[in-house]
Amino acid sequence: MNSLFELLSAGPIALNILVIIFLYSAAYTCFLTALRHPRNWDAIPVQEKMLFILSLILIIMFCSVSAAGLDYLTMISSTVFLVFSFFIIGAPAFALNHGAPKQWEFVARHADRLVLGLLSTAVLTACWVSSIKLNLLFSVAMLNELVWLLRMYRTNQLKKKLPLDNNSLAVLHAQAGNNLDDFIKKNRIKELKIDHKGTHWLGCSRHSLPCPINYYVNILGFNTPPCCRQHMKKLCHDIDQLLTDMEVPHWIDGGTLLGAVREKGNFLAWEDDVDISYMLEDSIEWDTFVSELTLKATRQGYTVRTSSKYMCVYYNPTTRWLYGLEQYRYRGEIRVDLIGNRVVKSYDRKVMERPTYKGIMPKTESGRYGVPVNMILPTGKIEFLGKTVSCPRNSDGYLRTVYGDYTRVDYTYIDNKAADSRKKVDEADEKNQRY
Repeated sequence: MNSLFELLSAGPIALNILVIIFLYSAAYTCFLTALRHPRNWDAIPVQEKMLFILSLILIIMFCSVSAAGLDYLTMISSTVFLVFSFFIIGAPAFALNHGAPKQWEFVARHADRLVLGLLSTAVLTACWVSSIKLNLLFSVAMLNELVWLLRMYRTNQLKKKLPLDNNSLAVLHAQAGNNLDDFIKKNRIKELKIDHKGTHWLGCSRHSLPCPINYYVNILGFNTPPCCRQHMKKLCHDIDQLLTDMEVPHWIDGGTLLGAVREKGNFLAWEDDVDISYMLEDSIEWDTFVSELTLKATRQGYTVRTSSKYMCVYYNPTTRWLYGLEQYRYRGEIRVDLIGNRVVKSYDRKVMERPTYKGIMPKTESGRYGVPVNMILPTGKIEFLGKTVSCPRNSDGYLRTVYGDYTRVDYTYIDNKAADSRKKVDEADEKNQRY
């Protein structure tokens, strides 16, 4: 191995550039691929962790080993630089995990500033450590990050001002307290704009980065931004229609069904995704279903990705390979979570079984989760956001099985402090609607 590094180090600088680009690209790709797991609240598999660590070791050793031996200063500098770089890159994905430490969100929120700070540190280190290969590593990594920042800036220019409804404004002021301007600056809320015409929201589009909806809704306790609400509505209706055309039994689930029933055909005010469950017959292969749905959804301009538990359809269109993986760097996402179900026998009764838990859904004999089949099938219809969509046969019974007393508002995923601030606003709004 050392002889290989010595051979490469003796070669022209062009060869060193190519090798560093290849090694860093491999590590970057491995890391982006692994980020799909925390984005879906899964642990990263050991083999993917090891592959990423191996790629880092190869970069560090290539930069540190030369014909003169091992340069410990270069090894330490490259290790610290790479660890901090990938910490910044991965922060948005890890911050989306429920219950994630607040440090992840802080890093994600200030990622652009941290990248510029890392660039300054890299320049100073390059002046101190006389290693051509280390300088090349800094250059390749920082160029990649600067391109990423430029892309974010360019796509955010596509956002347009949208008005906020009265309830959204009331919730916003309840969370901000006495000084909205200071609140916006403190939390780096780039989408909120205040001018002589009032308070507006810079809405995301198909071709801009999505709003960091999870941060605004779950941490700060805002209502779902109007742009994201419209995008989720279209996505929900389109996927419902696709599954109907494919003759696959399906139903809106989770918070989406809860909104349709309790909020009389609307989203929950703080909804951050769409939940749809579907049933696969024993005769239908998973790969066949995924291929067909992916083809149809892609034709409509959506991106489809699968994980060990979910099949997700994202509102943003499919992009080129590496840019597509960089989707996992976004601070937000607009998506439908598709949960597969099969009819199985559990404790001598037929149940609709799924691999993931939801609320207080009971466990099945196999250790998964499910409800009686006759609670779901044959599916019914419900008005949702101006269109009729599929729902469980007994939506009331299903929601009570999953959530208990679902008529009582419960801010499940919202930060406790933010939930307390908005509770009075929501109760006052509900009272005004009643009378």
